[in-house]
Amino acid sequence: MNELENMSGLELALKAALEHEIKLKSISNDVEMLKGTLPISEEQANEIKRSASEVVTSALGGKESIAHKEIRLKVFSEFWREFKEHFLVPRYKDLRQNQFNEAMKYISIWKPKMNTQLDIEEVNGQQTMWSKEE
Repeated sequence: MNELENMSGLELALKAALEHEIKLKSISNDVEMLKGTLPISEEQANEIKRSASEVVTSALGGKESIAHKEIRLKVFSEFWREFKEHFLVPRYKDLRQNQFNEAMKYISIWKPKMNTQLDIEEVNGQQTMWSKEE
């Protein structure tokens, strides 16, 4: 009888463990679902903004380039328009937690449209009035 009592105790423990495991999976699924609805954190938003600025500035030829001085607003506008269209958000801060890594990848591989690239090359290829005199 002692063996039978131990067996039923073991069965109860296994049943409790199984129920516990099912609840944990449910909670884990709920957390993943919440990640899909929560917006990115302020730190993540700052990281997106900083990375975007670096990528666009690089595409312009750097902060000291003529293109950066003359057409940066156009290129930054192009970047943010394309970014928001891709992620279907009105503002980059409206991204969801589960989109953050994809957003960082998007930024790292972004390139200006062909016509914009040509504009950048043309503007950066121009000599300034001051450099012609030197």
